[in-house]
Amino acid sequence: RQILYKCGYSVSLYPMKGSVHSCVVLVGGEATDDTTVSTTEFTQRWYGVDPRLEQGMKEELMIQEPSAVQRVAIPHIMAGKNVAIQCYTGSGKTLSFLLPALTLTMKKSEEEWSHATRKTRGEAGKVHCVIVAPSRELAMQIVRVAHSVLPPQASRAVQQCIGGANIHRQREALKLHKPIMVVGTPGRLAELSKDGSLQTHNCGLLIMDEIDQLLAPQFREDMVRIIEHTGKKCASRQTVVVSATITARVLAMSNPWCPNPEKIFMDAEGNAVEPPKDEDIVAPSVLA
Repeated sequence: RQILYKCGYSVSLYPMKGSVHSCVVLVGGEATDDTTVSTTEFTQRWYGVDPRLEQGMKEELMIQEPSAVQRVAIPHIMAGKNVAIQCYTGSGKTLSFLLPALTLTMKKSEEEWSHATRKTRGEAGKVHCVIVAPSRELAMQIVRVAHSVLPPQASRAVQQCIGGANIHRQREALKLHKPIMVVGTPGRLAELSKDGSLQTHNCGLLIMDEIDQLLAPQFREDMVRIIEHTGKKCASRQTVVVSATITARVLAMSNPWCPNPEKIFMDAEGNAVEPPKDEDIVAPSVLA
């Protein structure tokens, strides 16, 4: 059934098998001529980003136009390419991967639920995007931004899984809400993966923020677990790596995780700069 909210979005509620609770999946509401024109303009201006994110971007984040890195990164991610992004704090880095990631995962989730039958509905509700951050603070920041652009009724679609928080509540939330996107730290994501609470074999999009830090030895075992199990059953997995500093060595070490990425490198002023040349990328693989 559908419930229409004042914000103009409709949210479909799909009851879970054996539960009175529901999973939230965004679907489009009725559109007037004016809203259709506005939606088209927004989609064109933001390179295909879902127009249902526009209200949160304007009202919560006060953002009207894409930044330099967003203008380059969003089309590549929307096209399903592997991408490596280097840009600095304040450049719009988080939204450069979060807006297309939300758009792609919302679309996949809606397709999944639209094909679900009474018999298969209990199996629907897969995680379609995993975002890994090296610290709890960064993971929490990403989740806050995601909740800001999503309609309030859809906040459960993005779940935080970080160390230091109650893991039992995180397990219950994964089971109850069936989020389409999970954001977390390596240790907690790996732990939830090992005990089966977090199922990522059918997850087709993996994003690693501050990739240079995630390559550190203390994260190696957990990162290998996440990498090997995310998208394991997908025909192909899209991977995005992001950092303020991506050297030739970082590109080389992350290449098994994110092969042949489109390289988007910006300086502190938002100008495009040359990425490391392929012949310079000779560092050993982190998985070697």
